[in-house]
Amino acid sequence: AGTLYNRDNRPYLVKAFPMNVRYTEEEVHLACYFPMPFFKEARFELTNADPDWEGEITFSVRYAPYTGPPEHVGYFHATYRDHPEPATGQDVELLDTQGAEGSDVWSGSFVGTSFIFSHDAVLNTLEGDPRFFFDDSQTPQAQGTGTEEWCGGGDYWGGRNMTLPFAGHPTGAKNAALAKDDKDLVNAAYRFLLADLMPFGKRAVIRLEHGSHNQTKEHYKTVAYWYGLPSASLVKTDAVDIGDVQSERAHDYHSPEASAPVSITSRYEWGAENAKSESHDAPKARPDTYIEFEFEADANKRYTIWARGKSIESEAKVGAFWVQFDGEIGTAAVHPSHYNPLGLGNWLGVAPPLRYAWSSARLQDPPLTVSFSKAGRHRLRIQPRILKFRSGRPGYPPQGVYIDQIWLSATQDTLPANAAPAAKPDAQGPGAIDEIVLDSGDIALNHGGNRVVEDSGASGGAALYLSTTIETYPAHTETGRHTQGASEFTVALRQDNLGVLLRRTLDYAFPNQRAEVSIADAGGAREGGPLQWERAGVWYLAGSNTCVYSNPPRGAELGETTHIVQTSNRRFRDDEFLVPRKLTEGRSAIRVRVRFTPVERPLFPGRPVGALAWSELRYDVYCYVMPEAPLPSR
Repeated sequence: AGTLYNRDNRPYLVKAFPMNVRYTEEEVHLACYFPMPFFKEARFELTNADPDWEGEITFSVRYAPYTGPPEHVGYFHATYRDHPEPATGQDVELLDTQGAEGSDVWSGSFVGTSFIFSHDAVLNTLEGDPRFFFDDSQTPQAQGTGTEEWCGGGDYWGGRNMTLPFAGHPTGAKNAALAKDDKDLVNAAYRFLLADLMPFGKRAVIRLEHGSHNQTKEHYKTVAYWYGLPSASLVKTDAVDIGDVQSERAHDYHSPEASAPVSITSRYEWGAENAKSESHDAPKARPDTYIEFEFEADANKRYTIWARGKSIESEAKVGAFWVQFDGEIGTAAVHPSHYNPLGLGNWLGVAPPLRYAWSSARLQDPPLTVSFSKAGRHRLRIQPRILKFRSGRPGYPPQGVYIDQIWLSATQDTLPANAAPAAKPDAQGPGAIDEIVLDSGDIALNHGGNRVVEDSGASGGAALYLSTTIETYPAHTETGRHTQGASEFTVALRQDNLGVLLRRTLDYAFPNQRAEVSIADAGGAREGGPLQWERAGVWYLAGSNTCVYSNPPRGAELGETTHIVQTSNRRFRDDEFLVPRKLTEGRSAIRVRVRFTPVERPLFPGRPVGALAWSELRYDVYCYVMPEAPLPSR
């Protein structure tokens, strides 16, 4: 429920199948019906977080003997995590079983979540998608279109509270204006999986986006419910790196009609590869984006801070940034001499958009200054304050500001009379360093989406583009082949396997990839003669990274269909095929044949069918095995 605040005095705050929160006139009843296996003994504790609380607690625990094999069940876990300020561009991670309780591998099942997603009744953070990854897959095997759908409601449940057996939004007001109490600002949701639980054989990673581009800063508190044994039931035994000569030779890879090795630079489906850092009204200790410079300066000399830059939009309060020096860096502190509530820059009041000008604080405020107690090497960090733009202009990025020079001057203490660049001084000895001019060529450290861009108006033909955009998922390169024929390869297994999972990394640009898979015994003391092939099934992946989008105008939903073809830059995908136990058990190696069988289906009627092929960049081989029985703690 997130909180026990019952805004409508309902008998049940939560009326879910495995848990409920029920109110009577004087008591709150909390019940959990999740089975929690144990093998020797169990200990139950309630910890009081409020030392001044003096209420009474009564409780009951029900248990029954377990007589089955210990490796057939898992320990119950409720993994709690606090996310006070989710990182821009990164999912909120509810669970990663790797390393949990000292074990790198876990076999089990993911069975649900409950979480607070806002402490301020900000519901649009739910625009983020759930993404769940199991057993080393880089493609999420479960992905939603919004967090509220994961928890049983569209459009933020219409702003209402609800509780159903497996999903709900039990607490929290629609917005701050409707909150009846500070506790009513806390919004929580839940989703339980029982008949539809999600199994994993070695690792589970459960994540939620916060906002449509992982940009909101709402305070999440999360619990992931799962069963697990600290032992693997899915063990990787081999991998075939297609396009790598040594790996192909080691696995006797044979594909006469395959293409030559092809290198592809792309991404997996992990959400937006760029995210916009939120503006902030004070320097951050760990900003999402910043630039650092290093320079020599004299001691006890008052330098006035000027910046030559330009705004690229006409909206107010654009292009401002913070400056920090030396020990201030890595903290939220800034000295009063170089602090202004609106930061440094604000070129809108100095010059028209797209035109370079000098600025410090606002025109009506004294310019910012800095002095150093010690002579020698110093550091300067700049980070954006407000970079807010409604639209981009041709040739300019949609969000950011151009900075040509930062000038620390011991002689120029009034706004320069013209916008001409400052001359970079020749070498200056100690005690005579009056002018310090820094430009894009002096950058010592760049973090975030900032970059150096060509600009004829800049002093050296290039300017620093200070951006609030950060790259969250950089592209990488994979190498492989594609074929319209058949591929064969041999892979190693554990003889005690109970079936095999083949995972293929592929280029998703080829649509509707379909193949017939056959298996033969390739290990042990096989007698001479041809391999005995047995059909394992059809490996089919529908769709591609190209889709058709149709959105008729409002009020014309039954009008003429429009076909807008869109192609994503996400070409990498992991896909899986299960080889039945009868074709793998007792074998130390198998020969795999994958024969391409094209599906000539157009993207929409009338559109030509594109290039068809079976793509293979890598095959990873996992064996299902029985996990080891857990050992009692004592």
